[in-house]
Amino acid sequence: HDDWCYSVAWCPVGSGDTLKLLTASMDRTVAVWSPSGTDGVWTESMRAGEVGGNTLGLYGARFGPGGVKIVAHGYQGALHMWQIVSDKWEGVNVVGGHFAAVTDLCWSPTGQYLVSVSADQTARLWGEWCEKWHELARTQIHGYDLVACCAISDTMYVSCGDEKVVRVFTSPLTFIDNFRQLTGRAISVPLHVPLGASVSALGLSNKAVFELRERTELNSFDDFKNSPQFEPLNLLTPPLEENLLQHTLWAETRKLYGHAFEVYALAATRDGTLVASACKASKPEHAGVIIWSVEKWYQIQVLLFHTLTVSKLAFSNDSNYLLAVSRDRTWSLWKRDGMQFELLAHSKLSVAKHTRIIWDCSWTGNDKFFATGSRDKKIIIWGAIEGAKWDSVCEQPLSLEEAVTALQFCHFHTQRHILAAGLENGKILIITWCEKDRNFNIVKYLDECHVAMVTCLSWRPNEMH
Repeated sequence: HDDWCYSVAWCPVGSGDTLKLLTASMDRTVAVWSPSGTDGVWTESMRAGEVGGNTLGLYGARFGPGGVKIVAHGYQGALHMWQIVSDKWEGVNVVGGHFAAVTDLCWSPTGQYLVSVSADQTARLWGEWCEKWHELARTQIHGYDLVACCAISDTMYVSCGDEKVVRVFTSPLTFIDNFRQLTGRAISVPLHVPLGASVSALGLSNKAVFELRERTELNSFDDFKNSPQFEPLNLLTPPLEENLLQHTLWAETRKLYGHAFEVYALAATRDGTLVASACKASKPEHAGVIIWSVEKWYQIQVLLFHTLTVSKLAFSNDSNYLLAVSRDRTWSLWKRDGMQFELLAHSKLSVAKHTRIIWDCSWTGNDKFFATGSRDKKIIIWGAIEGAKWDSVCEQPLSLEEAVTALQFCHFHTQRHILAAGLENGKILIITWCEKDRNFNIVKYLDECHVAMVTCLSWRPNEMH
């Protein structure tokens, strides 16, 4: 090995007459050693592991029963597995996921896949294969903890981390082809789509790759160092960890600058024309919501009302209204007129019905009402009561056992609206609220979902049902 060896393990007894020793190293590989001939010299009979990618090494490895499988785990929690197939060691799909808090998630507009972002500094794309959900792409590997994301179309999404920049990502052609091959669902191919994407060892941006260069075409060490570390994949099964690390990235096509501090919240209209963003703020001049045009990616307007960080943004389903909730315990409602917004209504701090930070908000399917959830353990439904005046329309707020940290209405249009609520203790509640009697009804407790705060909830879009 080329680096520290962190694990050694013997092959189980009964798996053959030859002794075998398995080692795992910080050089990101595992190796199987066995004695050769009668001279007693131990030589390497198999080596496998990650090639490339900005990761640390493997911390441990073990043989499976019979010595026909090997499982290893890496520094960042990823599992690797290999098994003998036709006398050759081949990689096998294993369970995976984020190794730090998941901070946000979003469905593609048609509900074909799900993107999640995390404090582990990655964005991961999940899809169905053989009736189970697998990680099909690691679209972003960043240098900052990721905070929020929102989908614009099936081939584009935006994300933000603990930095002042909003980043726009576009799916490469290899992902579109492999997604259709794995899931059986087609995604329309946009114009000027890149073949893939790569990121340099010390870089933060996923650079688009439009053509591959042979190594023989590189004339200098600088050309070799700066050439894309990308290979197009033809997948019949979900990609393995070593492929996810560098061959499934999405291309970063834009950086949006305009915020004075770290971006904290994102939202996009369902028609895919506008994006809203907000950053951390301790003063009113920094708490503005920036509206961006998707067509040309320029700043349209800054919406100023709140005095502290806007914690959540939500466009209505018809894309005509924008709702913002804040750490200052108030909400603001903005009405769209073309590409501009004007303040339609807001709650007053002097008569605030929420006494702590408002964590989340969500629109009903018919856009007549919206809900807010707060650290004060209350859920309140708001609606228009006299013309343009908006106020609480529920008989009384729904008081729960813990702080409400996530909310999401189901998009079905009925008189009885279905609301999912996530709590600080990890529980999820399914709640109904009727327009006629204005009362809440808790229909189901999901107690064993999580063990820590629920940060986001999202129903799958109606297009898939």
